[in-house]
Amino acid sequence: MLKFLKFHKGFLFFIFLLLTVGCGNKGIESKEKVIAYVNKEPIYECDLKRCLEIQSHINPNFKNSPDAVNDELNAIIDKKLIIQEAVDKGFVNEEKFVNTIKTFWEQTLVRDFIAYKKREVSDSISVTEEEINKYYDSLKSRIIFKVFKSKEEAQINSVYDKIKSNIEIGLKDFETIGPVGYEDINSQVLFKAFEFPVGEPRIIKEGSDVYIIMVISRDKVTVEPIEKIRPRIEKSIIAIKEQQLLDDWLKIKREKAKINILKQ
Repeated sequence: MLKFLKFHKGFLFFIFLLLTVGCGNKGIESKEKVIAYVNKEPIYECDLKRCLEIQSHINPNFKNSPDAVNDELNAIIDKKLIIQEAVDKGFVNEEKFVNTIKTFWEQTLVRDFIAYKKREVSDSISVTEEEINKYYDSLKSRIIFKVFKSKEEAQINSVYDKIKSNIEIGLKDFETIGPVGYEDINSQVLFKAFEFPVGEPRIIKEGSDVYIIMVISRDKVTVEPIEKIRPRIEKSIIAIKEQQLLDDWLKIKREKAKINILKQ
């Protein structure tokens, strides 16, 4: 659920800080098992274990499955790519920092670089009246989703067929998300699914992941007049577009990077 929903900024800062904590000093790292390389920079097994441990604490429904391990490893890879790009752009000289403060430096560097990328694309982002009205209409509902994710299309098709034949059995391995409002989510997948009709499972592909998403219920809620919240809506739409551009940039960086995930 962490990947789909928004959290308070202070909480996110705390979680990200924990996620950036490494294995310790380089003497310890050198003894640790390397599980991947990102442009020749190692990722250690202890880094992945720490991320999985944190996820289990912040999300009671977290399951330490192969997909979950893969998701956390990809999150670490993305962070490495952002830090490498920030250093290449001259944000800071990594050699100036001792290892004891590297965790805090990395957190700040990632934050500053993301802010830089947002400023870089800000002039190309605009908001139309149609987008404002569509966003406003979405605010009028709170939805409960059932979500199943896999990287294997064959598995997705098998689960989808089960839903069609017996919905109760077919949904048993799905994650429940909600009830949530449109402003509670932070996922391009759920943004797309917010308009789905109730009771009809749909398949969505996002990057290397494939999802089955089904809207279980949609309840109407009262919303303030559009003119009163127009500035907030415009700001939210811009933030969504900025995030999509950042996701697209990361996708391109991953395609160009030399990423080697070692067999376990």
